[in-house]
Amino acid sequence: MAGWVEILIRDFTEDPIDEGAFALNVEIQWPSPEVSYVRVSFHEHFIEKLFHISWNQDLAKADKRLTRERRDVFIQWSLIRLERWIERKEDVSKVMITYEEDHAWAEQVLAGTLKTRSECVDDRHYRFWLKTEEG
Repeated sequence: MAGWVEILIRDFTEDPIDEGAFALNVEIQWPSPEVSYVRVSFHEHFIEKLFHISWNQDLAKADKRLTRERRDVFIQWSLIRLERWIERKEDVSKVMITYEEDHAWAEQVLAGTLKTRSECVDDRHYRFWLKTEEG
């Protein structure tokens, strides 16, 4: 089914109840009346490696500072991963972004060479065009 998928960021969670150091809770409104809820979590190792946090730094303090100061980057990472989740119609309610699986494209976002395909409506609302096989 082609149409706009609305992506609404409901909240940001520091130290979620999983292996993540930070998470975004998102509501997905499909072109049909269906609604999905997804949590995008960022594994602590992912944050440490991409932001070059050394072992002797206070990790909790650094994570909190980064998630506050670089929130736009975390949103971009989440949107790109959610776009893949939407296109593949993945049947999970939690997505974990890890260094091992996601660092290559995440580094492209940091470098500015990879951008989200979602349109920004406001700071917590995005739209993604879901194509069908025909276009």
